[in-house]
Amino acid sequence: MSSVKNTIGIAGAGIAGLSAGILLQQAGHAVHIFESGLVSGGRIQSRWMHGYLVEAGPEFIHGNARETIRLLKKYKIPFVPANGKMYSAFEGRILETNDRSETWDQLLDQMKNLEKDLPFGEFLLKYFPGTAHEELRESATGFAEGFDLADTRTASTQALAVEWQSEDSGQFRIPGGYDTLVRFMEDEFISAGGKIWFQHMVESVNWTSKDIRLEVNKHPPYTVDKLIVTLPVPMLNHSATNLPRLLFNPFPEEQLNTFAQIGYGTVVKLVMIWKSAFWKTPIPDAQFIFSEGFIPTWWTQYPLDLPLLTGWLGGPAAENVSEKPDEFFLDRGLETLSDVFSIPVSELKNELVDFRVFSWKKETWSRGAYSFPTVQSHQARIFSLKSWDRRIYFAGEAFYEGLHPGTVEAALVSGIDRARQLLAEM
Repeated sequence: MSSVKNTIGIAGAGIAGLSAGILLQQAGHAVHIFESGLVSGGRIQSRWMHGYLVEAGPEFIHGNARETIRLLKKYKIPFVPANGKMYSAFEGRILETNDRSETWDQLLDQMKNLEKDLPFGEFLLKYFPGTAHEELRESATGFAEGFDLADTRTASTQALAVEWQSEDSGQFRIPGGYDTLVRFMEDEFISAGGKIWFQHMVESVNWTSKDIRLEVNKHPPYTVDKLIVTLPVPMLNHSATNLPRLLFNPFPEEQLNTFAQIGYGTVVKLVMIWKSAFWKTPIPDAQFIFSEGFIPTWWTQYPLDLPLLTGWLGGPAAENVSEKPDEFFLDRGLETLSDVFSIPVSELKNELVDFRVFSWKKETWSRGAYSFPTVQSHQARIFSLKSWDRRIYFAGEAFYEGLHPGTVEAALVSGIDRARQLLAEM
């Protein structure tokens, strides 16, 4: 590696940008992170309502997320297990749900042994056809759409198999909020001499073999030697010509379709604060509650005794209604909970203190929540991990190849990997 100090730009102060920035700044380079918003963190957004912590974005640490947990321990940030039980509401009854069933194991075995990749919806119809497997198809489709935010018409069966078979049932929460991790990383980056420029949206990248010129909204251009782009993948997808996107000049022709081949889903979160945790009477140890209602997934703050419920609508179902007003989701949420707990909507309204709706499709800079694997995603990611002339690099959860796709862990690891690649290619 050259001993000459480089000026390195990073587009986006999310968790991937911060993790890359820390490593590069500590390696002796001058790192400037350009962030369009007022704060760092990207899709990590911890907020407070009536004295309660609310996560608009990521909320759980899923399984053995090594890099995330390493940083939490490094910064001495407390995290606690989210180890309540799962329940399903069906025909007026609420029953405890088992993690695995024999049919689910058969599904995973068939997915694992698939020789040629198929879109998941096509796979289900081919290998689990007919009315005998209808319940399994519905369950698997619901999980792919709800958890992975996947469109089963394009989602990769082989990639889902790898992810689902590596799932660890353990989950954790950060009581002080996910943005606690962001603040510690930001402090470490700035303490090392790095700079974050807020309200600096990179609009275009003009690059040559000598330097990279960044056009930034309402600010003079910046010149850097190298650049890591950590923006959400819709900001790079030039097939969506009617939406704002990051422009490159020149734009390598072979890259044009690559970003469009990476799946990207959305979610609507409905957070409801109540006068009391009424659900604790029938199911005091509930973590997750699954329903047949419009909002199919709910979770509590177990083991914390808090009167807060979160509803989750993900994937194509969320995509179809993402532009609806907040009151639409409130009404659908109340109707769903009324069916689950056999409580009239009027009584639930009297118990409700406040609510918030976070529809990620409406966020102009992200236009969704996180990526999912399509049949073409693997090759697209591999191609996108190659630098452009050792000058421009791409990082973020959408460019992660590993066992924790679509997570904070994915973004952390991707940022670190791209920074190491950049240093190795100097």
